[in-house]
Amino acid sequence: MASAQFETDFENIVFSFTVTNCNLNQVFHWGDEWAMLPFHHDLFKVNIKVVDTDTTWFYHDSFYVSAPDWVSRKEQRDYVYQVIMSQVQFCNHINSESRDDDGFKQMKKSVRDITEKTADYMIDWYKRNHKEEEKIEGEGGYVVKDGKCIIPKGITHIKNGMGWSDDDLESATIPDSVTTIGDYAFQNCPNLKTIVIPDSVTEIGKEAFYGCKSLTSIDIPCSVTKIGLGAFSNCKGLTEIIIPDSVTEIGDHAFNECDNLKRVIIGNSVNIIGWGAFEGCTSLTSIVIPESVHDIKGNILRDCLNLNSIAVAKGNKRYDSRYNCNAIIETETDTLIAGCEATTIPDSVKQIGGHAFYHYKRMTDLVLPEGLAGIGQDAFNGCIGLTDIVIPKTVTSIGQRAFEGCNGLKRITIPDTVVSMGSDVFSDCMGLTEAVVDNHIVASGLFLNCENLKEVKMAETTTIIKERAFWGCKNLNGIAIPNTVTAIEFSAFDECEALKSITIPNSVAKIGESAFCNSGLRNVVIPASVTEIGKIAFKNCFNLKSASILGPVNQLERTFQGCKALKTVTLGAGIKKIDEETFEGCTALKTINVPAKKADYYKRRLPEVLHDMIVELPAEKKTRK
Repeated sequence: MASAQFETDFENIVFSFTVTNCNLNQVFHWGDEWAMLPFHHDLFKVNIKVVDTDTTWFYHDSFYVSAPDWVSRKEQRDYVYQVIMSQVQFCNHINSESRDDDGFKQMKKSVRDITEKTADYMIDWYKRNHKEEEKIEGEGGYVVKDGKCIIPKGITHIKNGMGWSDDDLESATIPDSVTTIGDYAFQNCPNLKTIVIPDSVTEIGKEAFYGCKSLTSIDIPCSVTKIGLGAFSNCKGLTEIIIPDSVTEIGDHAFNECDNLKRVIIGNSVNIIGWGAFEGCTSLTSIVIPESVHDIKGNILRDCLNLNSIAVAKGNKRYDSRYNCNAIIETETDTLIAGCEATTIPDSVKQIGGHAFYHYKRMTDLVLPEGLAGIGQDAFNGCIGLTDIVIPKTVTSIGQRAFEGCNGLKRITIPDTVVSMGSDVFSDCMGLTEAVVDNHIVASGLFLNCENLKEVKMAETTTIIKERAFWGCKNLNGIAIPNTVTAIEFSAFDECEALKSITIPNSVAKIGESAFCNSGLRNVVIPASVTEIGKIAFKNCFNLKSASILGPVNQLERTFQGCKALKTVTLGAGIKKIDEETFEGCTALKTINVPAKKADYYKRRLPEVLHDMIVELPAEKKTRK
């Protein structure tokens, strides 16, 4: 049984770690401790001894850790350090009151140093004594010598997670007996530069080469029929990929974030291109979809920021690039599913698909054709170069975040034909100053965080201002709520700091939680039609001086909390419940007006400290008929 000892000292404290490899039989009798182990093999027992030479204080503990072959050296060092620091209670003795001072940090550095030596011992022992003996025996086993991966002949399947995060692996040759490369087989081998795949391989598994950042080229043989999910994702060194005619399916995210990939040739037998297959390939400039493709899952070209040429081969029965439009269009539905900065949208297009132009920052000019019916979610998200866009009056639906972050837009008009809108459609459009909303619903988060939006005109048919519609519109100061609106929902005008006044019409029945919280209102009158006011509806309106609630609201909960300039409040008859924090922090409050003969009614509902502020208004004179 091999063991090693590592020592260090800090001031008067001596740390000693002894690490010993052990087998499973030596661990079973430890009972419940076995269940705490993260891995069921390659176990090492670590004995810790800490001695304070000044006070003769002594600490001792022991525990088990593992050195699995698929964990990298850095990860094993971090893991062992975390286990030791969670186990070692001597920290309380050494520095119980000032754990963050320089001395304690230096002490932890000393512990870290011998922790790394402990972890290195485990990994090196494993590589010497276990990896060559056991991995070579198993189906799909291998051994690394001098950076080269040696896989025995006769193996047909390279097993899942074979070389996961192996820092030492630099090259690999796969024997011609192998037919499948398993899931995660070479995942996160950051120094893998070359690999030879024989023409016996038919399938490359899920994330098989994910994160192999040093891999600069790879030849996919003509025997391969399927490239799995994320198979080459995050292979940042790849510059060219040729997918042979034998391949019928490219999995989801297969080449995702290969940001140096400049050239892709897709074979003529590919039927399926998975979701986000080439997403984030920022160096890719052109792509041709062969006529064999009949199923594109979506987002295949999202964030391909330098793409300027998209073509679908003639003869494809499902997709086309009509009129050389530099886009992929689903022929039957006339839906443009993927575009680029060089795209011209044909007049025949009826739908813009989700993420079709996502984050094309340099796109400055785009014409949406008359006849367009729908704009999908995130369709133009992050297109910061767009300065003007006209939504045709044929559009009936706009998906969530469709124009989010389009900072170049100055003005926008939403036509009355739009009957369906997702949330946050124009959120974070920092350059937007004017908006016209002609449809009947102001959608959730419609102008969320549009900090420079000053004026908004709503249609006279508007019925609801939905949650967060104008949240964070710090410069909004010109808006009129139509008398058709029945509800102002959650945080609709939250943080509208420039909003000094607003008229709430008699049609409104509900004001949602934090609806005008943190706004710049100076005076507010809530009409008798309102029966529900959500909590903190006007909280922290620091400039609010007077407020009137004229109707029989069910409850006031922290409604005016923190309104430190509030001087006068007028309450109508029949407010059923007022919590103690409704006027908390209203340090300027002097007068609470209530209807005639209602002083006692409100004394039973208001905190005693406010009773002296209650003033009964004169009774209204009845007029003779």
